[in-house]
Amino acid sequence: MNSQRKACHRIRRGYTLAELLVASASASVLLVGIGSTLYVASQSLDESASPMRRETQASEVLADLMVDLKLALNFSERTPTALTFTVPDRDGDGLSETIRYAWSGTAGDPLTYAYNNSSPTNLADNVQNLNFTAITREMLAPVAAPSEGGADILFVSGGQRTYMFLQGYSVTPTEAELARITLMKSWGYTVEIISSVESQNKFDDCLDKASVVFVSAEASAAEVGNKLQNARIGVVNENPLLIDELGMAEATTSTSSNILIFNDTTHYITSEFGVSAIMGFTLSQPVTSVSGVVSPDLSSLGYWLSFIILNPEDPLLAPLALEPDPIAPGGSTGSLVVLEAGDRTYKGETVAGRRAQLPWGEGVDITQLTDDGEMLFCRTIAWGAGAGTPELATLLHVVEDSSSLTDEEAAYKALFESWNYEVLAIDED
Repeated sequence: MNSQRKACHRIRRGYTLAELLVASASASVLLVGIGSTLYVASQSLDESASPMRRETQASEVLADLMVDLKLALNFSERTPTALTFTVPDRDGDGLSETIRYAWSGTAGDPLTYAYNNSSPTNLADNVQNLNFTAITREMLAPVAAPSEGGADILFVSGGQRTYMFLQGYSVTPTEAELARITLMKSWGYTVEIISSVESQNKFDDCLDKASVVFVSAEASAAEVGNKLQNARIGVVNENPLLIDELGMAEATTSTSSNILIFNDTTHYITSEFGVSAIMGFTLSQPVTSVSGVVSPDLSSLGYWLSFIILNPEDPLLAPLALEPDPIAPGGSTGSLVVLEAGDRTYKGETVAGRRAQLPWGEGVDITQLTDDGEMLFCRTIAWGAGAGTPELATLLHVVEDSSSLTDEEAAYKALFESWNYEVLAIDED
């Protein structure tokens, strides 16, 4: 019985030290071989070294650069290998941010990025070729040709007035209005001042002699009323409360800002800036945006940074990817808006002449305009006076007797001319 139990617990033979050493050495050799194989395989699959990955990285860097350049306000450095410029405030301190992209110019060196006073960081390594060279040009402020027998600008003032018997009202412009008049004269214009309280007949007489009307933000909208509704010359308006009478929209909304973003850079007013945004004022000022029901023909040229909405589709670029509020009834629209002669008002009537709404209003300090802000102001006045008008198309107007138009035929001729047609009356037979 005991012999059987001992047979069930037979002593097992162990491994000798020599056998263990040989096995360990063999396993080490095997592990080294496997590790080498994995290393070679991983190197062959290194995406960062592949041409496709390098091209993708370069595209991402250039995309970031283009987003920043789109909002560039001004440049302090612009060389073939470096760009230093400012962009609108991104951290809420009310100050512009400074960005610098730089490359040494030596193949293999990195492209660096610096934000404000931070140390440069590498955006892309092993850069072989990069050139920031750009074409630059100087821009001169436009000046419209003066009207014959009158002033270039009819300035509608809200200043103190004194009634002069048989002569109408003598008006003393406010200090803010004098600052605007000084600017206009520095651009080469002559200015005639008219009180907003003057009669329709007085307005009509002055309109016949002027090239463009400027309505001060301090002029009374109630007193001006519809006196400019049938003006065939351009009207540049600074008074937000007059937006309804000019037919652009029901109303305006206001905020404070100093960065104006263009959403149309092809129009005469904005075409010469060469950038997508400008710093209009050195400090934030009261600014406006058209709101409510708007004219279906209203053209929005720009909007203030304070009126933007972030693009929810692109969280990587927010808050840099900006979109203006759409021009639609019931919603906030552009800040710098215009109508051409012949366009429809928001009430469905026909606009007699060009109309422009400046993107600021009462309370703005015009002395805070930057050079770009002054250029925008000047080009808006010039556009209202007829600058940027395309060549007239000729319209044949068939009438009974071209040498003696009837009242109805003359009215049609005047209407066609208000739409910028050159009208040639011909006899029907």
